[in-house]
Amino acid sequence: MDIFSYFRDLTAISSPSGKEEEIRKYLMQHFHGLGYSSITDKAGNILFYLGNSGKKLMYCAHMDTVPIAEDAHVIEDDGSFFTDKTTALGADDKAAVAVLMKESERKDDNLIYLFTVSEETGLTGSAALDKNFFQDFDITLAIIPDTGGKVGDVIISAPGKTRLTLDFKGKAAHAGFAIEKGVNAILLASKFVSSIPSGRLEDGSTVNIATFSSFNSTNVVPSRARVVLESRSLDAKRLDAIISSLVKEAEMINPEVELLEERLYRPYVHDRKSRIMDFILSAMPDAGIRNSMGGSDANNLNVLGIPALVISCGYENAHSVDESITKKEMKKLEGVVSAISTAFKLKGA
Repeated sequence: MDIFSYFRDLTAISSPSGKEEEIRKYLMQHFHGLGYSSITDKAGNILFYLGNSGKKLMYCAHMDTVPIAEDAHVIEDDGSFFTDKTTALGADDKAAVAVLMKESERKDDNLIYLFTVSEETGLTGSAALDKNFFQDFDITLAIIPDTGGKVGDVIISAPGKTRLTLDFKGKAAHAGFAIEKGVNAILLASKFVSSIPSGRLEDGSTVNIATFSSFNSTNVVPSRARVVLESRSLDAKRLDAIISSLVKEAEMINPEVELLEERLYRPYVHDRKSRIMDFILSAMPDAGIRNSMGGSDANNLNVLGIPALVISCGYENAHSVDESITKKEMKKLEGVVSAISTAFKLKGA
């Protein structure tokens, strides 16, 4: 089959985060039919391989899509795949999955293929991976086709992200008879929001105040108010410092504030002069090198000690009803993946 046939099949299978079973079955049928073995972890991530001896290049793509791509209404013309603008397409990341399925037909035992679950919900699938899952393999590099834009770019750094949920606690009181006795939690939360930095900070890190909620009757002074925010940074220590300062500010305003800190993923940065970059540029001499402020499964693989790089896939307007991908870009991605595999077979990474 060609990559377009694989892509048609994949986009016909709904696989929103947490509901990847059907696409997993499709991949198992394909890879097992080619003679690959597989291992699956408790989260549902699956790894296909032909043998476990020798150094390995691992390709990785995620099986899930955002909810808006469920039951995708796919339209195809001579040059592109898109939708009727009532759903997303799911080219993120099914364009990559289609190309990797085609690449697997070469049956190169230097290559192994990891397909993850729940990438779109904060990389929770790859976060569940551990070193034991890969203990039988000598993986020298992971390539993750999973970002928009024209094919040919390599992402050498991505931020870590921490989510902070803060429940401010006031004191309820009748808003007419005893309003003086109340402590308004909304005012406490508002003071916090107005006192902290937000947006893009001077060093490029970000703080985004995402939700502000409180549900009360108008005749009661609100005793609870919730603020949920996230921060991203390319520097792990800087990210921790930002979160620490936000927590300190919240506790100064409301000592009884309840906090939930979630480290969703850690940052990574690859030196442009590293051995891994030397390899990837030998396979992609015209590659554009860029940074990203979005996370991917590469974040979690790098934490596990597997050097991982993201390459662009060619889709546009991901996570929206305007998502599309041209057949030209898909063919370019197929060529890039083939070139990387050939370079690894010839000289390794």
